Amino acid sequence: MIDRKRVSHGLLLCLLAMPMAAQAASFTYTGSGSSGTDPLSGGWTAGPNTFGFPTFVEPLVNNEFPTFKGGNGLDYATSVVFTYTGSDPQDFNMLLGSGLTHVASPQGSTWDTTYLSPNSVQFTAEGDDRLNIGDTFDIQVAFTNAINPDNFGFTLTWSDGQTAAVPEPASWAMMLGGFGMLGGVMRRRRNKAIPNLA
Repeated sequence: MIDRKRVSHGLLLCLLAMPMAAQAASFTYTGSGSSGTDPLSGGWTAGPNTFGFPTFVEPLVNNEFPTFKGGNGLDYATSVVFTYTGSDPQDFNMLLGSGLTHVASPQGSTWDTTYLSPNSVQFTAEGDDRLNIGDTFDIQVAFTNAINPDNFGFTLTWSDGQTAAVPEPASWAMMLGGFGMLGGVMRRRRNKAIPNLA
């Protein structure tokens, strides 16, 4: 006879031993026009800055930098990706550069900048640095062409890099297959135990 308790414990141990894939918590918002307010960190503006070249900035306003507020399960951040989505052709001005500074850190650390494409850039925290809720930061992205507010659009995705782990799809399939086989075995045993009265 099958010991159901032992089988269930065995399946639980198998589940715990399955390969896990890291799943990052993230928060993406979109914006358009020459200015707006994002749900994570306050105001942003797009357009010519004091030096004349077009930029997107989460700026210094009233002597205060934007404050990281978190959201959607995002308590801290180690990465952010800015992607231009407007209808006008638009590339980053790599000569002028783009950057994110964690102002609240001791020395005002600058995150690594990686251009993923001509209109998508990623900023990644160095070492064990991260933006916690309540920390201040500054973002600037420079463009090669003039920004038309009517056609300007972007997405900004904050991520904590890694949080809760979840089983990989192949592991789920293996576990579900095991449950199916167990159910089949138990049905056959039960059918054998019931006498045929016909």
